[in-house]
Amino acid sequence: RLSTHNSADWPPPRSRASRARPLVARPWPLAKAPLPDELLSSWLVRNAHAHGVRPTILASGMWAAGGPILDRDLDKAAPDFVFDDMARLTGTSRERAVATGLPAYAGTLVAGDVVRGPTQWVLPIGLRNRDRLGFGLQFCPGCLGADGAPYFRRSWRLAVTAACGRHGLVLLGRCPDCESAVIPHRSSRPDSCWRCGLKLRQAEAAVAGEHLLSFQARAEAALARGWTTLGDTVFGYSHLYFALVRQVAKTLATGPRSARLREV
Repeated sequence: RLSTHNSADWPPPRSRASRARPLVARPWPLAKAPLPDELLSSWLVRNAHAHGVRPTILASGMWAAGGPILDRDLDKAAPDFVFDDMARLTGTSRERAVATGLPAYAGTLVAGDVVRGPTQWVLPIGLRNRDRLGFGLQFCPGCLGADGAPYFRRSWRLAVTAACGRHGLVLLGRCPDCESAVIPHRSSRPDSCWRCGLKLRQAEAAVAGEHLLSFQARAEAALARGWTTLGDTVFGYSHLYFALVRQVAKTLATGPRSARLREV
């Protein structure tokens, strides 16, 4: 039985998943721990490639009863057993494993649930079958080029993350050559376009402006600390600050006096 679970109704393994059989029952021999700010799906993809297995085959072998688990927004709505298995198979604490998912932003980015339905500040990937109609996974070419092992950051799924403070670049949300969404688990390499094969680290990105980088630094600090300040105002919970930012942005974009306000 391929499953890591003991449920009696767990279905038998699919033939496509047979290559993943040795990688399910015991800790992975070439296990990769999550890197700083790494996204859950990126972590899974790196471990699959490290063991010479396609991510889709590894995932279907491990979680057959859940259907094609990578054809959903795994980072936003991963079942608990995904975190349990990833922690066990890589020798990672469960707390660290859970921190790779977007729900870990609950209480800092937003006040409520991150899993169900549309979530403020989390970019949608727009799933339709296996395709992604949205561009919810951003990337920094500079980071991918500088990484010893290229990986995707959890913060790149956020609307409050528009630039890379390290490289001073505006993040990209699609392949600049074929304009496809970024889908790492369908790529031959984690840092290449799944459709045209472009090495994403070679993509050209615009230089971020000073004001954008300043906002980016404040947003990152607020998420890290769980609180922030704005002038003389102290936001004891960072999600209150982000709620204010969203309301201001909405007013500037769609309010009855938006055009005049943008000119100020």
